[in-house]
Amino acid sequence: LLRTNVAAIVDSVVVDGVKTSISSELFTTTADVNMVLGNITSSEYTTPTADGKDKSLLASKNRLSRLVCGDIDTISDDNIVSIANEVYEKQVHQVAEALAKVIKTTGINCIVLSDIKGGSVCMDAAGRFDVEVINLKDYINGDIISIITAVGAISMYIEKYTTDDVNVLEKIYEYFN
Repeated sequence: LLRTNVAAIVDSVVVDGVKTSISSELFTTTADVNMVLGNITSSEYTTPTADGKDKSLLASKNRLSRLVCGDIDTISDDNIVSIANEVYEKQVHQVAEALAKVIKTTGINCIVLSDIKGGSVCMDAAGRFDVEVINLKDYINGDIISIITAVGAISMYIEKYTTDDVNVLEKIYEYFN
C-alpha cells in the first residue's frame, strides 16, 4: 500500500493542534508516510514519488509537508511525523472497515495477507479482529511474494478452464530458485 495519494485517505490533519485542510493535489503518497514512520527503507520505496525526486527520508518529509501546502522549513519535524501517524492510522481504519464487512458477510475466521511492503497496514487492520491472520511473507521468500496475487488468479483460471494439472506456484518457485 505505497501508491495511494494521501488526499484519498484524509481531508484534514492536525498541525500544531489545529485541524488543517489538505491539498487534493498529488503532493505525497503513502510511501512517504511509511518512509517517515520508518516502516520502509528507501530501497523498499518501490513506487514513483509524487514529485519525481529522490526517495530519501528528507525528500519524503518535504513531500508530506506539502500536503498542507508547507515545506520542511515551515512545518516542524514533529508535525510531519504526527501527520504521517494520522494518515497511517486513518488508512488502517479504512482497511479494517472493509475487512469488517467481509468478515460479517462471509463469516471467515482466517485472513491471508500478502503484505510485503508498505508498513503493516493490512496486518494492523486484520489484528483488530478475532480471526487467525496468516501473512504469506512468513512462508514464501524472495521475489515470488510480489506476484502472489497474480499466481493465485492464474491458478484459479487453470483450475476452472483447463484440464491441466499444473501447480503454478511450484513452477514459479522453481524459476526463481
